[in-house]
Amino acid sequence: YTRKDLELATLAEHDRMLARLTGNLVLTFPWLQPRDRAAAVALGWLDQLFNNLRDVDEDAAAGLCLLPRDLLVRHGLTRADVLGRRAGDHLGFRPLVLFLVEQHAPPLRELARNFAAHARAHPSLVAMREWTLERHARIEAALRAARFDPRAFRTAYFGG
Repeated sequence: YTRKDLELATLAEHDRMLARLTGNLVLTFPWLQPRDRAAAVALGWLDQLFNNLRDVDEDAAAGLCLLPRDLLVRHGLTRADVLGRRAGDHLGFRPLVLFLVEQHAPPLRELARNFAAHARAHPSLVAMREWTLERHARIEAALRAARFDPRAFRTAYFGG
């Protein structure tokens, strides 16, 4: 998923990538209970989604566009807009990010909240869930503060 010629055609293809990249990685954590498997995949998947939203400009500078073509087209954008680091100039980029954050992510977030939420969960897994969900909230707040401009995100998130 780091090839410069990578083009994801659909949101479903994008979601498979997210699950493969990080969703399945969380399944390798020690102390994971079988009951946590689906929530673990959701937490990892959600984490990769927020990482990708955080890194749109950085990825574009490296020649990568991980946003699916169908979602770009639906919002009046092209892969070239993203790779040219012009996505934030388009009126459709804000609704695209809002769709991912406000409509696509909530079911994953709800499932991820169930990760290690039982009495026998190892404290390290509980802490990981809490820190991960808190980081997602910080990324979302920075996206909003940057007015959904990927170029302004870095300053909104890291300062400076």
